Amino acid sequence: MKLQRLLAILSLLCERDKATAQELADRFEVSKRTILRDIETLNQAGIPIITRAGRDGGLALMPHYTLDRRILSTTDKQHLASALTGLQSIARQSSITTLHAKLLPEDDQSAIPIYAINFRPWAAEHPVQHKIEQLQQAIEEQYCMQMCYIGYDGQTERVIEPHQLVFRQASWYVWAFCRLRQDFRLFKLRRIIRLSPREESFSPRPYPDASTSDDYSSSVVFSRQPIAGYTRVELRYAAHDALAVVEVLDGSFLDVDHAHVIFYTPQLAIACEAICHLPPSVIVDEPAQLRAMVAQRRSAE
Repeated sequence: MKLQRLLAILSLLCERDKATAQELADRFEVSKRTILRDIETLNQAGIPIITRAGRDGGLALMPHYTLDRRILSTTDKQHLASALTGLQSIARQSSITTLHAKLLPEDDQSAIPIYAINFRPWAAEHPVQHKIEQLQQAIEEQYCMQMCYIGYDGQTERVIEPHQLVFRQASWYVWAFCRLRQDFRLFKLRRIIRLSPREESFSPRPYPDASTSDDYSSSVVFSRQPIAGYTRVELRYAAHDALAVVEVLDGSFLDVDHAHVIFYTPQLAIACEAICHLPPSVIVDEPAQLRAMVAQRRSAE
């Protein structure tokens, strides 16, 4: 903790001409005496920090000191601000706000985010947001979760050891060790019907990258270009359905001149699920097997 504070103080003094001990104490939530001890530690490490007396005085690096005062470039700061702002939007943790303040002072106008990243749903209270908060706490405190999950194989009750939250292709997942399957699985949060904590802790396991999971590869869904093992899908739509189609699929899949949609899918079941979110006037031209699957699904609904 002290090392982090020392680095943060040094970074701040590199960006500013000076700062008072009281300002630093308030920023890092420690006493003024602690800050003065930190300054002494930095001096002993060979970093010359001087004290300027008077009304406009404070702590500052010696003018001739050769440390590059631009440890982070403007672009670095903008990218860092974008990432931290995005993280703050989904993780309600004071530690992230504190980190943001330490690394990017409010008066640093160069640290304006390039990207406005906000993972929060439009609705004020969204079920996925609540699941994220539940799983985030379980990951941090290392306790198991009980869930009712619905997938292509139906509805199952599972106990999981959550290790990581994953955001990919506009959806949230949890990368967890599944007690039922005795292996790591990627679970889509929207498919969790019920989720509750268990009074059972777990020890973190070495885990592979979530992108190596079969569940993950099947969630990468559609491609514009032919891929080995993927099936070509062609749909027909009416002009008035174009907006509904691009809300589910990407606009780049549309052949607007012929009112067709063409894409390649790793699994027909995934394509079927997406198509069933489209208006019934959208028709599957090929393959015939997918056309039958969609017809059966729509008739069951």
